[in-house]
Amino acid sequence: MVHGAARTGDSTTTVEPIARECATFCRYLLNQEPEPYVVAKYVDGHARLGSRLAAEDDPAGWLVALACRGKFTARVVDTYTRVFRPASNFRRKITLLIAILETAPGTDARFRSAAPISPVAFLARFVPRALAFAAYLALAIIVIGPFDIA
Repeated sequence: MVHGAARTGDSTTTVEPIARECATFCRYLLNQEPEPYVVAKYVDGHARLGSRLAAEDDPAGWLVALACRGKFTARVVDTYTRVFRPASNFRRKITLLIAILETAPGTDARFRSAAPISPVAFLARFVPRALAFAAYLALAIIVIGPFDIA
């Protein structure tokens, strides 16, 4: 775990919550703990991007805290923000982490293009994922939607 402090915008925040956030989002995205390199880059990204990742700049910043509760809630929040809050703080944080993961040693291979597959194999993979997305979106609308009316 990374300890210390990082500058984010005009306020100093501790690194540990950002590192925990990184770990939760890595478990959600890759089903694995982040390497120290990934955590360090995520923390550094927060320090460099400052106010663009500050919760106080996002009226739906509470969604980040909800997503940090675990893989399941991260997926529900991700699904919801993909459709209803594409410019949210959560989406910016996930985008930052994906950019780090796709260039980090040890996780970069998981983001490279897969071998070509047949249309039948594509549908066999796509349809269950599309149905899962629809189910998560319905759940997110029911659970998050009422609290996100702004």
